[in-house]
Amino acid sequence: MLFRNKRWRVYAQVLLLLPVGYGPSCCVANATLAVKDSDLIRASIIEKIARFITWPEWGDEQFTLCASAKAPLLPAIQNYYANETLANKPVKLLVFEKAADVAECQVVYVNVELKDQLPAIVETVQNQPVLLVVENKNAAEQGAHIDFFIDNNKINLEVNRNALNKSGLSASYHLLKVANLVGSN
Repeated sequence: MLFRNKRWRVYAQVLLLLPVGYGPSCCVANATLAVKDSDLIRASIIEKIARFITWPEWGDEQFTLCASAKAPLLPAIQNYYANETLANKPVKLLVFEKAADVAECQVVYVNVELKDQLPAIVETVQNQPVLLVVENKNAAEQGAHIDFFIDNNKINLEVNRNALNKSGLSASYHLLKVANLVGSN
């Protein structure tokens, strides 16, 4: 293992997920700015994860990211992805109301408030090249491809390789080595 010391492994995980060039503004005393910075970091996690996924070829000119209209993180997602690219394509943000609306996406972000709709969303995207990223612990065990959550001030990732493979997607070794693998392989 590259990092034998647990502390260094955690540092590597954080560095992997933090946006490049994110300066000391994340440490400001103003609570309003800190919440915005926290939301931007969480929004950037979706992009950082997506960079370590391999998709089959598709002809669209844009990379489509879907987020729920009910997601409290939606303003941060809109702000963060306004000028971002994924898979060398500009990001198009679609806001969805129901599970059936996510079929045309490359990435679907589901927040904890939608955990009751997760089974329907999983059913909609299963066996499709659509990455399902859920911000809720144990969502990968319920069929999501990747979940992330904060526990003890640490960002944790869980990856369901079986669900990824069934969708025609694959995760980079670099992502897999910092994540907990769940589901059967």
